[in-house]
Amino acid sequence: MYLELKRMKGLMMTAGILILVCLFTSCSEFIEESIEDETVHLNAPADSAESNKYLQSFWWDPVEYARSYRIQIVRPSFDHAEELILDSLTKDAHYSYTLEPGTYQWRVRAENSGSKTGYSTHTLIVHEASLGRQQVQLKSPANGLVSNQPPFAISWYSLYGSTEYLLQIDRSTGNFANEQDLLVNTEIQNTEYSFNPTEDRSYIWRVKAKNDTAESKWSAVYSFAYDGTPPSKVSLRSPVNAVSVSSPVTLQWDALSDAKKYQLNLMKSDSSPYGPSFPVTVTGTSYVFTSTNRGEQVLWQVRAIDAAGNVGPYSDVRNFTVQ
Repeated sequence: MYLELKRMKGLMMTAGILILVCLFTSCSEFIEESIEDETVHLNAPADSAESNKYLQSFWWDPVEYARSYRIQIVRPSFDHAEELILDSLTKDAHYSYTLEPGTYQWRVRAENSGSKTGYSTHTLIVHEASLGRQQVQLKSPANGLVSNQPPFAISWYSLYGSTEYLLQIDRSTGNFANEQDLLVNTEIQNTEYSFNPTEDRSYIWRVKAKNDTAESKWSAVYSFAYDGTPPSKVSLRSPVNAVSVSSPVTLQWDALSDAKKYQLNLMKSDSSPYGPSFPVTVTGTSYVFTSTNRGEQVLWQVRAIDAAGNVGPYSDVRNFTVQ
């Protein structure tokens, strides 16, 4: 009886703490709603659907409070699985994947950090069909990627019935209009290609599959950008150098058009780091600094980082004294 009363007291104290916390913050930050009783409604392909397209688009209704979805595909069924084709997590309520002709089952469940739904399952039959009805699925780099680390590993999923692939890479302004001016226009038998750009710019690429008698449709067009040039030097705005200011003080600097974020470095008067929080990365062009040490001199400088990860030079160092 004593142990039971002690346990109940502990539960009541925990509940009391949670109630107090929820008075000042959002409870959803600490407790996620359970989704165990929810059901994932699969939309397409419909159950027992038959298709002559190898590239399939799976989609389902979103589940409230779900953070991700696990999609699995097996051949021919989950009760008598001969091959696990796919087991992947996605944050979206849709997923595309290329299959070979055959009988499959696919299923999806919703998940969050504390719970998950049961699986919802559909059967799918993919029939063999002409290569001309098919489309290649691109893999990497992800559409819209910006990077400063060449070469780019261009890759795509294999397509049943193909013996080779035609890869085209063009400048984003070219739009594949002039085959004589393409950067890459080559037929290869594997599903990957290493591309080393020679200039900072955006590029587009696409792939089609071929065999002795037919060609597939062109894939979707993906883009990527190479940027090997770091941002320029940041100009500080306020406070001006060597002034006395009241705490808190707002540090401001001019924006750079190619900057994705900024790194602010605060230092003590001997140029040692001000604390473990610095340098700090911010997305805006200001930072509010608070100090309780009157008469303290603080040094500061800022540098820019672009979307590709290039880091620019630090600004000039300024200092202020907390009054």
